[in-house]
Amino acid sequence: MFKNVKILLFMVFLSNLSCVGMKSVDVQRDFVEGWLDFENSYSTMIPQTIVSATIENFLKNGDGEKDKKVLLIGYDGVRTDALANTSLVAVPYLVAQEHSGIYHTFVGGIKGNLQKTYSAPGWTTILTGQWADKHKVVHNFVLSKSDETPSFLARAKALFPEFIIASLVHWAPLNDNVLRNEKDIIDIMYNSKDDKDLFENTRSAILEKNADVIFSVFLETDKMGHKYGFSPFIPEYTQKITEVDKYAFDLIKSVESRENYANEDWLIILTTDHGGNKFTHGGQTQQERNTWLVVNQKKYLYFEQ
Repeated sequence: MFKNVKILLFMVFLSNLSCVGMKSVDVQRDFVEGWLDFENSYSTMIPQTIVSATIENFLKNGDGEKDKKVLLIGYDGVRTDALANTSLVAVPYLVAQEHSGIYHTFVGGIKGNLQKTYSAPGWTTILTGQWADKHKVVHNFVLSKSDETPSFLARAKALFPEFIIASLVHWAPLNDNVLRNEKDIIDIMYNSKDDKDLFENTRSAILEKNADVIFSVFLETDKMGHKYGFSPFIPEYTQKITEVDKYAFDLIKSVESRENYANEDWLIILTTDHGGNKFTHGGQTQQERNTWLVVNQKKYLYFEQ
């Protein structure tokens, strides 16, 4: 009953938007917090550095009786309020699970140590658990990651040399530049031609190539934001979010269909690298800095203050 009331209010809210226009309602914080049932609020957002630390914590302290495996699925450039105003399957499917959670996160650095809200610095922070002052990827055109900040892929390989490590991305600079110094330890490195191709190759990594740690980043959400606008009220943008989320759902179901799934312990993370403001990103507006994180085993969330 309560959920039906929320849906009715949601429809009324959207109908009112057509009368007032996009600019005046571009950020709806209270609406977002209530609609997706976040574990925290905007006032207690956590940094995206938590992702890498969480993965390492899981690998070191996960169920010792089962085979540990990691799947991180990236939705490039997806604003939190756009996620809330979009038809989804993967996000609610994970959030509904007993030990899962969805969190408000932020990118762009901290006071006194800011970084551009571009894809390269954002994904490098997610990969390494460090801000750009440490990992040195300060721009989309400065892509050489410091060897002093290994990615969670490299740290997983150091912990478990037998692991099959996979990095599959639609935006090639992540593999060709950011991770180029780690190519020797990444067993499957693939640059896709489009998101559908990325989905198919990620599914293959799960089902056929038996990868243990998978980093997979979809790009077409970001492309739609640049072309039509980053906003929850731009249908081309939100429809692409729906499409990518469906790919993510099918990948999660692929994990669950594995023959040895009962003997495996999977950490699954869904997240984004930045938001967007009008047709771009890179600045420090709330629309660009505010991000989100879904994790299926929230007990492993780890942030060293």
